[in-house]
Amino acid sequence: MTDTGGIVVERDLMVRARDGVVLATDVYRPDGPGPFPVLFERTPYDKSAPSRSERTAAVARPQSRAEVAAYFVGHGYAVAYQDCRGRYRSGGHFTKYLSEAEDGCDALAWLQRQPWCNGRVGTFGLSDVNPNSGEPEGSWQQPRIARNRVFAETARPSHILLPIIPPSERHPA
Repeated sequence: MTDTGGIVVERDLMVRARDGVVLATDVYRPDGPGPFPVLFERTPYDKSAPSRSERTAAVARPQSRAEVAAYFVGHGYAVAYQDCRGRYRSGGHFTKYLSEAEDGCDALAWLQRQPWCNGRVGTFGLSDVNPNSGEPEGSWQQPRIARNRVFAETARPSHILLPIIPPSERHPA
């Protein structure tokens, strides 16, 4: 665990999935009293590499995941990034979509049990990233919502709520 200017960083925490496979997870959180809401991204593209999606019209260079996490930590959130099963630092074998629902739900349950988590977890990411969360919140395209709902309903514990919020009811960023 390291503290970098008010941010506690824990790298490669091994979260155990229900079948015993470990999923490598990096956590960034405020250095202070919690608990905090958590923003969560699962990725097959390397949790420690810059995301190709984190750019703005003004800045074409993608921000690193650490930079993105620092922004949200500065606003009172914890941020967790996880390599999907069989990718980079996580154990197991990667087969696209095969273990995403169970692994995503196990990771969500693990996050909610952490003393620094207030029980509220939101997901984010684009492309293949958000469907891997096992939760539909971060993606609002109807086909993806339906697919995520099927994934989540087949594997989620009853205590994890998966609301679908229509775009008209979301708050602007």
